[in-house]
Amino acid sequence: MLRRFLVAGLPVLFATAAMAASPSPMTSAPPVDSPRTLRPILTEGPASWLDVGDRAPMFSYMGADGRWHRFQDLLSDSPVLLIFGADEATMTGLDKLKPAFAEMGVRPVVVLDMATRTAQGMAQRLGVDVGMLADPMCAIGGLYNTLDPRSGHHAPSYFVVDQKRTIRALYYGALPEPALIAGSCVRALGLPLPPTLLSTYSG
Repeated sequence: MLRRFLVAGLPVLFATAAMAASPSPMTSAPPVDSPRTLRPILTEGPASWLDVGDRAPMFSYMGADGRWHRFQDLLSDSPVLLIFGADEATMTGLDKLKPAFAEMGVRPVVVLDMATRTAQGMAQRLGVDVGMLADPMCAIGGLYNTLDPRSGHHAPSYFVVDQKRTIRALYYGALPEPALIAGSCVRALGLPLPPTLLSTYSG
């Protein structure tokens, strides 16, 4: 049964799925960071439906430094916004909102169901500087129960995960405008509306 929840935050990193273990949910948004190239390895098993208040599923990924990192490491200094199924327009919109995410202290991360090189090439072609996580085998998407049953690819959704790995907001369905996603991060995390985002709404 498909459910929709409003979420906030948008983090992006490059990664490649490898193995899975036991599941758990997540929600809350972290601060915007410079893009990283990461390769993920799952450490949790297939997820059941996630809900606000659940623990976010854990996974590991290989960073640009060639070392393995845990999803928990991304949450060490800020909430994270995980976005699945983002199209080019959404990625461009997120890139324009980097100052607002930085003001909120939330890290947006776009999870892409493609190889790392393909994801990097798309980022260069679009001229965007957002965090991306490559998930070519859709293993991470599976942990977050966000796969299209017909295609097997990522279905649009986003999750706001706080530093305690708690899902503070989530949404399944066609992605709203990036400014609205940022606004849901503000509400979910109880943050003040950043001036940069306010100007986006009024402008």
